[in-house]
Amino acid sequence: AILKAEARLGDKIPQVDLQVLEYAGYGKNFITTNNISPDAYVQVAFQVAYHRVYRESVNTYETLMTKRFFHGRTEAGFTVTKESIALTQEFDSANQTPENLAALIRRAADAHIAVVKLGAVGR
Repeated sequence: AILKAEARLGDKIPQVDLQVLEYAGYGKNFITTNNISPDAYVQVAFQVAYHRVYRESVNTYETLMTKRFFHGRTEAGFTVTKESIALTQEFDSANQTPENLAALIRRAADAHIAVVKLGAVGR
């Protein structure tokens, strides 16, 4: 069974089409200098990107570490919040100012962090 699975996987690997786009305009230092969690920033960016393509928000799953528990475990975090929905709906608005957009991003990131912290303690 293992050899059969290995052969099937070997057949699938060449079918993967992967392209990597490296963006050097800014990175972690810009995000952290603006006091935003890089994880929250990326998770919110995923939600904005999905909304731009499909014009809807869907629950986003993130694995949360619960190291404080004996033997540790992971918890499922569903990180779409009312703040992230507000951001996704307003992101491409024609009358959006950079200042307002920055505030929406910060609120969505802060809400994301709050959800992650609750999940990390099993709540």
